Amino acid sequence: MRPASCLALVGFLALCTGCTEVSRNDGSTTYSYALWAPAVVIFGLIGAFILGLVLRRHSLKWGWGLIILSPLALIVLAPGMFMSNVVVNNLGFRLKTGFWFSPTEHSVRFADLKSIEHAEEVSTGRRGRKNHSYYLLCNDKAGSTEKVPTGDLMREGAAIEIVSCAKDQGVLFVDRVP
Repeated sequence: MRPASCLALVGFLALCTGCTEVSRNDGSTTYSYALWAPAVVIFGLIGAFILGLVLRRHSLKWGWGLIILSPLALIVLAPGMFMSNVVVNNLGFRLKTGFWFSPTEHSVRFADLKSIEHAEEVSTGRRGRKNHSYYLLCNDKAGSTEKVPTGDLMREGAAIEIVSCAKDQGVLFVDRVP
């Protein structure tokens, strides 16, 4: 089998396995990126750097752009994928995502909540394209609301488990997404 065919087969099999990993221990479920997902990003950025070295001879702008931006992305973006996770248990959930040097964390206790709403925000992007963003709006008993984004890790099962555990704790769930 040729190396390119072998690489394509490995890529296809990786895509079939899904990009999230679920682990259960001591009554908690942790959703995180599968090890291959950040590895693909890292190898892709290394490949972009090598491509930049090759392109430098033909197009200075594209070559140097890849040479400069790919290591920068490797340092800034890739480590965050190893640290992103969602932990769900009967008491609440914790979402950690974002950059490794400035992570965004949401920690919500079900005992403090009155309701959870699944909401959608639609904004208009460049050239009139509509962008859809989805959130869990966690309304606590004191009257404040925490807006928790439902990114990839939440969509791959964590949101379903969060809603199920919240309902078990007597928290009202409202789905506002059409």
